[in-house]
Amino acid sequence: MVSINGQGQHKSTVNMNIEQTTNSTAYLVVNAKLNPNNQDDIEAYTGNVIPLLKEAGGRDLKRAELSTVINGESKYPLLLFMEFDNEEAIKKAFKSPAYQELIPYRDRAFEEIDIYVFTGM
Repeated sequence: MVSINGQGQHKSTVNMNIEQTTNSTAYLVVNAKLNPNNQDDIEAYTGNVIPLLKEAGGRDLKRAELSTVINGESKYPLLLFMEFDNEEAIKKAFKSPAYQELIPYRDRAFEEIDIYVFTGM
């Protein structure tokens, strides 16, 4: 619920009873800005991380490039979205030795990168 007081200020109140379990569908969301000076690292990272995530149960991979900002600002022109059976599958993939080996490539491939897990409601 969003209410506006007489001063023009917004007050947000969220009242939800959300029960989350490890069996709930989870979504990996990555917002990123590529480092154009490290094309080899971009290819090494993306060429290995996507198969790793698919092996961990990731499906319905979606990639998108920012075209318009309606409100606010965005420092991330790229978005990756992938569905998993549960949050634990995502965490396991990112904690795996195979992913740990990719971290140096990731850190050089992107100027900025944020990796999120969202669960179904």
